[in-house]
Amino acid sequence: MGQILSNLTETNKKGKELVIDDGDEQVIPEIVLEKNVTTPVVNRLPSVPKEIVRKIGPYTSAQRILLVGEGDFSFSSCLAVAFGTSHNIIATSLNSEDFLINNYAEFLTNKAMLETRGSMVLHEVDARIMVKHPIIGSMVFDRIIYNFPHAGQFGMTDAERRLHKKLVRDFLRNAKKMIGEDGEIHITSKSNGFFLEWNIPKIGNDQGLNLLQEVNFVRSDYPGYNTKYGFGGDKNFDCNPSKTYKFGLSLQ
Repeated sequence: MGQILSNLTETNKKGKELVIDDGDEQVIPEIVLEKNVTTPVVNRLPSVPKEIVRKIGPYTSAQRILLVGEGDFSFSSCLAVAFGTSHNIIATSLNSEDFLINNYAEFLTNKAMLETRGSMVLHEVDARIMVKHPIIGSMVFDRIIYNFPHAGQFGMTDAERRLHKKLVRDFLRNAKKMIGEDGEIHITSKSNGFFLEWNIPKIGNDQGLNLLQEVNFVRSDYPGYNTKYGFGGDKNFDCNPSKTYKFGLSLQ
């Protein structure tokens, strides 16, 4: 982490350096951040020269990328491998490192793949209050990604269903304060059954965000990505069919 932090430079919240044309499901316990944490204030990840930009899906090595709600970190490690070097990636999980070691066989391998390529890996990061996090809360990103948000409730009562929507709403409320002027927030969620009742586009609109695009998510586009349950155990869930909702800041 120290090596990465030493390369970071400050910039204006709306500034940008490079423009190119080109949770997994998570159980949500209450996490209280420690107060009075002394941490260097940084708000930029290092930029990548255009001539070595690499791409996978809609993501490139030139984008400053934050991933939240990672399970076994197989999605973020997939990006890191595709980019070759990945100083542009910060990957976070809600759970502790001990929980991940005990539940996901490939976690340590995936974490090593990230860190050896230059990524920062953080644990116990709550997407609902991440703007207050002592490290990432002051940073500006080009892409913030939350794959398959889930509040850990499987009942069908109205109260339980509202928890899922609240999770998405709180995440978007934080994320919109952490992207640059041309930044995007990506939420991937299943697109059948009760997941459709969440109406993620409306939640984004209610937060003052523009829905830029809504596309089908194809897991095979990300080699090595495994969709893990956030409450433990090393089983994969079926993510088909799913959609990725891409939001940007309002033009108003």
